[in-house]
Amino acid sequence: MNPEQVDPTPTPTSVVMIPTASNKWLMRGVAALAVIGAVGSGLMWAKLSGIQEQLARQSADTGSQAVEARVTAKQAEELARETAARLAVTDAKLSEVSLQRSQQRLHTAGELGLLLRQSNGGFNIHHQVFIART
Repeated sequence: MNPEQVDPTPTPTSVVMIPTASNKWLMRGVAALAVIGAVGSGLMWAKLSGIQEQLARQSADTGSQAVEARVTAKQAEELARETAARLAVTDAKLSEVSLQRSQQRLHTAGELGLLLRQSNGGFNIHHQVFIART
C-alpha cells in the first residue's frame, strides 16, 4: 500500500455520526420515556409506602383486638365456672328440700293412717256399742 492510496472502506474509528433531525427526535422520545418511567416509579413507590403503613396499622389493631378477645374469653370462662358452681349448689339445695318434703309427706301419711286406724277402731267400738244397746 502506498501512502498515496486511500483505503475506500471506512474504519470504525473514522465513522462520525452527524446529528440529524430524526436522531434528535429519537433521543427526545427516549428521554421523555425515561422521565415518564421515573415519575411512574416514584408514584408507585409512594403508593406502596402508604399501603405498607396501612397494613402496619391494621396489624397493630388486630393484635390489640386479639388481646381483648383473650381477656373476654377468660372472663367468660370464669363466669361459666361460677355459674356452674352456683347451679350445683342450687341443685343440692333443691334435692335437700325435695327430700325433706318427701319425708314430711311420708310422716304425714303415716300419721293419717294411724288416725284412720284409730278412728275406724273407735267407730267399730261405737258401732258395736250401738248394736248391743238395740
